[in-house]
Amino acid sequence: MRGAGQDQLTPEQRTAYVEGLDWIMQMRAAWPALAASGADVTDDANWPAVPAGAAELAGNF
Repeated sequence: MRGAGQDQLTPEQRTAYVEGLDWIMQMRAAWPALAASGADVTDDANWPAVPAGAAELAGNF
């Protein structure tokens, strides 16, 4: 059993979490050019792809 204050994620989950944080930064960085271009912001093809591990991790919660 893990003690209080210890990481609650497995190493694989931690990797997926970090990939998810990186994806968020990619999304934020993509926004200015996407908005300026007039592209369809509702089209997922115009955005960075969600890392599979991050999507799976989020789905667990």
